[in-house]
Amino acid sequence: MNKLKLEKLKDKVDLRLTAAVFVVYIWCLVWVIGLKYNSPWIYELREYMLKLPLSSRVGNNWIPFYSLVKSVENGTYAFNLDHFLNVVIYIPMGIYLFILLDEKVRYRWSAVISLSVIAVSSLIFEIVQLFTGLGGCDGTDFVCNFFGGAVGFIIISVLRLLMKKHYNLSLNVVNIICLIGFVPAGIYFLVNTILNAGQYAPIL
Repeated sequence: MNKLKLEKLKDKVDLRLTAAVFVVYIWCLVWVIGLKYNSPWIYELREYMLKLPLSSRVGNNWIPFYSLVKSVENGTYAFNLDHFLNVVIYIPMGIYLFILLDEKVRYRWSAVISLSVIAVSSLIFEIVQLFTGLGGCDGTDFVCNFFGGAVGFIIISVLRLLMKKHYNLSLNVVNIICLIGFVPAGIYFLVNTILNAGQYAPIL
């Protein structure tokens, strides 16, 4: 990387690169949360769940952390990795929404817009899972996703204050690394979408 390119990376955050990373991240997120990695078992689960009324479908939990509270009360609590992963997977959402909105709107509105997008997107995932049978509608997942997005927003906000001169350069470098990592995953999911087209068609 020559000096001219390095100075350009230091000057400001490349929003085109940031947007590209965000789009690929959303694409991967749809597959991870919505379509469960295109795993074979999802087809069997979907066929089974669509035969059940909404109220009795597997995994539906309208009250956040209800099962967690019950397991603690019963002395059967065990660490649930899914809850942790639902937090982690939404952290980039908060980070990239902040970056894309930064310097375009005031911080207060940036927070409102970002948290709204995080909440709505998570809610959409849960509703889609409920009606398509590609999983259960879980209030706990919604809260974990929202918390993860909020954590991501706070992390990048603090880093922006602390890093100052190195903030733009660091973000551009991280964007490049993320793009290198996300693109192969995105291509893999795209190929699977094409090869398995029709497997999500309505079951009569």
